[in-house]
Amino acid sequence: MHGKFMIKSHFQPEGGNPRELPEGTEFAFADDPPLIVGGRVRIEIKGETGWADTAAVIDENGDTGLFIAGKRDEIRGVTSVSGFVAHYERVQATINNLPQTIAGYATVKQQLEGHLADLQGSLWRFQMLRPVAAKAVMYWAVEQEPGPWPTIFGLYAVKPASNRQGPYKFLPKLVSTAFDQMIGGGKETYDGERLSSVALQSLRACGGILSANETPSPGPQVTYAPIYPDGHNLFSIHNQSMVSLSTPITSDMIVDPTKDRYLNEKPQPSDTVVKRVKLDQQVVFSPGGPSGDDVAQGDLGTCVLLSTLASIADHDPIQIRRMVKPGTVENSFEVTFFRTVTVESSPFRMPQRIAVDLRFPHLAQPNGLLTLISARARAICGQEVVKRRVTAEGKFYAETEIPVTAVMWVSLMERAFAAFAASYGTFGTDSPPLDKKPDDGYQLIGQGLFTSVSLFDCLYGHQLRHAYSVEVQQLRRAAQSRQELSAHAALLLNVLLMLENQAAGQPPYIVVPTASVSWTEAGQELLAKLQEHQADLVQAGLPDQGGKISALLKSVLPPDPPGNETHEQTAERTQKREALEGGNDFRTLCKRVIDVLWPQRKQLLWADRVVKLIAALAPPVSSPDQRHHVFASHAYAICGAELRFTGPRPEPDYDAKHGALPRNKALLSAMLANLDTQASTITLRNPHHRNSPDLDNALTFEQDTGKFTLTLQDFLDVFHHVTYAVVARNV
Repeated sequence: MHGKFMIKSHFQPEGGNPRELPEGTEFAFADDPPLIVGGRVRIEIKGETGWADTAAVIDENGDTGLFIAGKRDEIRGVTSVSGFVAHYERVQATINNLPQTIAGYATVKQQLEGHLADLQGSLWRFQMLRPVAAKAVMYWAVEQEPGPWPTIFGLYAVKPASNRQGPYKFLPKLVSTAFDQMIGGGKETYDGERLSSVALQSLRACGGILSANETPSPGPQVTYAPIYPDGHNLFSIHNQSMVSLSTPITSDMIVDPTKDRYLNEKPQPSDTVVKRVKLDQQVVFSPGGPSGDDVAQGDLGTCVLLSTLASIADHDPIQIRRMVKPGTVENSFEVTFFRTVTVESSPFRMPQRIAVDLRFPHLAQPNGLLTLISARARAICGQEVVKRRVTAEGKFYAETEIPVTAVMWVSLMERAFAAFAASYGTFGTDSPPLDKKPDDGYQLIGQGLFTSVSLFDCLYGHQLRHAYSVEVQQLRRAAQSRQELSAHAALLLNVLLMLENQAAGQPPYIVVPTASVSWTEAGQELLAKLQEHQADLVQAGLPDQGGKISALLKSVLPPDPPGNETHEQTAERTQKREALEGGNDFRTLCKRVIDVLWPQRKQLLWADRVVKLIAALAPPVSSPDQRHHVFASHAYAICGAELRFTGPRPEPDYDAKHGALPRNKALLSAMLANLDTQASTITLRNPHHRNSPDLDNALTFEQDTGKFTLTLQDFLDVFHHVTYAVVARNV
């Protein structure tokens, strides 16, 4: 069976280099019937066998290669969006470039156009439309890259609107609305060039754009206002201090600006020095950012969100840049999260864009200043400018002006997530309210009502491969006893190996981890220690403090065995624990124990452990100098790991990315005996951007950046849970 090239195209010889062949080149099909694989047909030219694009050839009967060997049935079962579009565009290009001089031109063109109709039919069928629709909105709208979606939308647009019922009506409203907006609702001619401008409108139509709710929270009046360079609203990296107007201007220096003037002379020693902080500009990212070092938690309890953002910024900063984009209005920004819509038991992760401006929640102070209560913006201080000034009264002073650039992405993302949570819940799975204003989103994300496992769904969408929370103590016990690793221990050790690997190379998957200390588990361990060493406490000069702390802990810790209390009893116990954490009685008792045990902690292991547990449970009033330790009920970003083995180092198992146990679990267990937990280290970051562990009060103010390193042994002793996500680097 013979054929020829209808148009100029490529020929790929088997075992040779591809070459371009002109229109009209004749050939023989290498197989009978012709063999077609992936849109290419095997042919033979002058004894040389190779492959050609089926869209470029025609057989001796005038039929195109697209129709031979049951190709039409193959097309009807297509499920790959990119493959579908590539095939469709090849056929469309063949029609556009088909020479009218070839024999049977009208017949060939009719066959090709009929084939396009078959392709359109396969797209419009429910099983094809649904995944295409979901992926189109998810991938294309988020990335703002055309890819195959203009073709998909074009095909959808040519189907009469009256025929879009049936399977179309079962699509999630978010998808169907986006499609209608992107193609003009079937009332306008499809125009691929307007797709970029319409994409944002489509998401607005889906309810994707909303401003953060500005209803005041219960309690003190909350005001939404821009960030000012006073009132401790910014923090500076170079000296770790909050940037503020440190020297107030006296009343006799406040004059009519038209009379106050600068002098072109150097300040004199006798001049009064006034420091001014000038907010020079606000940028989303610093030139080398984003970085976890940009994160500084405010007065809200958003440590889960901010520690997760810090970890992403440290390990996958490009994801932060993908999520935060300039808005359509000046000084506005759009942050893309993902909400989950379930249709017929199948979850769709849909992008949800949240519009925010440069206004954030503040509390009004008695002195009239506004104090930011949400995440601080990082201040990059410029070179000081010193000028001599003279007032109308002839008084001289030297003004030191510090220009500041504020890095805003953390504040913007926190505010945007508050708005997202207000309408779609902290897991991104709720339906938006239709007839009422949403609750205060800052309250939701400031109460610790979500875990970073579910948070990763909202931050990564289709890139997420799996997210887990594993128990650290299982690896601790395995390391101590050198026993076989449990599921949690194997996953955690594999995560630490992945974390170490990604710092040294470019693996296809990124691990983003955070760690936390459980107040309940720390309290249970402290209770056991106090009971075990009751006599030692009395001998140390603490006759009844240990017993009193034990009684308080018993009143708020879960029953043993668990599950023997009602929901109401659990709620009452939780309320008591919150009161205990903030109460002076508990903290005073804890402070007394630490003061007495402090001199003994380096000689007695049990005393050291009790001090660390109390410092975690009752910060910061844990010692006279407020020495800091790792806090319970708080989340930390994990920045890096350095593992030391006395034998060969095992490699991480990236096949565990879908949540299965590492296939190298047996090898990890065997290598556990070679893991040096004292020489290995874990680096973490406190989202407060301060409060690094400092039981010995050795850190200076400038050194307390919130970033610290623990030995792996200390890490296993202190932390209870590691929550991590494995995400695809390139999707």
